[in-house]
Amino acid sequence: MARFFHCAPVSLDVGSVILPGDWGRVLRGYCPDSINGLLYRETVLEHVRHQEFQDLPSRLDCVFLLESERDLMSYMQAYARTSIGYEVEVDVVGKVVHRGSWSITLGPHDRAMEATARLAHSYWRGEGIIAGQTEVLVHAPITVARRLIELP
Repeated sequence: MARFFHCAPVSLDVGSVILPGDWGRVLRGYCPDSINGLLYRETVLEHVRHQEFQDLPSRLDCVFLLESERDLMSYMQAYARTSIGYEVEVDVVGKVVHRGSWSITLGPHDRAMEATARLAHSYWRGEGIIAGQTEVLVHAPITVARRLIELP
């Protein structure tokens, strides 16, 4: 089992299993009158993946992980202040794993489609990764090994 880090807006016990695809479940629940930059960004990312990177896992069907506790803190401070950080275990043997820059995907949501598509290409190519800003996508359940942090 590989060790990674994950944050979630819910309190989980050690041993809890998080199934892949929850992000897609959330996005698929948006109604047309609630479309916003988040849904727009994810739609462009998924379109580019489907068109040119079909061998990579869909963000809509994966679990998002971080590679270190420091990366987790950086992500939570920037974008997930109300989440709780966890150390998790996942079996990645035989799974397609993608590493991309969360700073590319979580930037401003007001970019034109062409600019968003260029960033999506960079994300799926694994370009522009800055130390501490790498997210790992894997289509596999993860198990909470340890509760780490809650930001004040």
